[in-house]
Amino acid sequence: MQKEGYKLSQESARLIFLGIVTDSNRFLFNKTNHKTLKLAGKLLETNFELAKLYDSLYLQPFSFLVFRTKLLKRVKKVGDLAYIYINKQFLKKHNLEPNFVKGHVNIMSGFSDVKIWAMFVEDEKHNHIAASFRSRDFNINKVALKYHGGGHKLASGCKVLNKKQFKNCLEDLQNLID
Repeated sequence: MQKEGYKLSQESARLIFLGIVTDSNRFLFNKTNHKTLKLAGKLLETNFELAKLYDSLYLQPFSFLVFRTKLLKRVKKVGDLAYIYINKQFLKKHNLEPNFVKGHVNIMSGFSDVKIWAMFVEDEKHNHIAASFRSRDFNINKVALKYHGGGHKLASGCKVLNKKQFKNCLEDLQNLID
C-alpha cells in the first residue's frame, strides 16, 4: 500500500489488519462493508503471516480454557438475557482481578438465543460491582447511562453499588428486550 510517497510496512499493515479484525468481530458486525474488506485485502498484499495473526488471537493455553469453562458454568439465562455474576470469593479462590474477568463478557456472544449478555464482577477494592453489557441488536448504552456508566449502543458498562442495583440493572436490560 502506497500513497503520496509513503509505503506501509508489513508490521504496520499487520497491526491495522488486527485492529480491523478485532473491532469488526472477524468482519461479522453490520457496519462491515465492501470498503472494510477492500482495505483488508490491500493490507494482505503486504504478505504478513495471516495464520500467525489468527493464532495469536484464538489459540489459548489449556489453563485459560479451563478458566473460560468455569465462567461458562456460571451463566444464568433469563429469557433472552444471559449474565454471569462473579463474587469476590470466586476472584480470591482463582487469584483473579475484577477487570480481567469483566473483560470476558463476550464469552456469551456466541449464544444464538441470547439478545443481551452481561458480566457483573464484585470489585471489593473499589466497593462496587463492575458491569459490562453487550448486544447485537439493542441499545444497551441506555441502561449503562442510567447507572452512571457509558459506552456505545452495542457495548457498554457501568458500576452498580449493591445487589439491589444489580437486580434493577438486570430488570432494565430485560425490559429492553421485552
